[in-house]
Amino acid sequence: MAREGTRILVVDDQEEMRELLSEMLASEGYAPFAVSSAEEALRQLALSAFDLLLTDLNMPRMDGLALLGRVKERFPSLPVVVITGYGSRSTERHVLREGARAYLSKPCTLARVVSTIEGALDPAPTES
Repeated sequence: MAREGTRILVVDDQEEMRELLSEMLASEGYAPFAVSSAEEALRQLALSAFDLLLTDLNMPRMDGLALLGRVKERFPSLPVVVITGYGSRSTERHVLREGARAYLSKPCTLARVVSTIEGALDPAPTES
């Protein structure tokens, strides 16, 4: 079940994809905020708290991998989900090694996006 009001920063240089992801997330009760660049994402993260970052991988100037690195330095507890249309298994392994909580390949269904976000938001189970 989606978490009402969970703030998700959506980063994608393609307007159509930003709008689609934002609409999908809003329909599930999330509170998305979309930006068109990694630089703008860093500015927004400095200004406001978010529960999760959903970023495209291939963007001009600063790509999603560079953004992931900066986010992990400045906001280490923020879960990051990387989404790309140009991925591979090696890319997936690389972004997960660099600290992303999850990786999605485009195109993906709403159910897949939601389940991935829910998994990224849930802390790892602890042994009791």
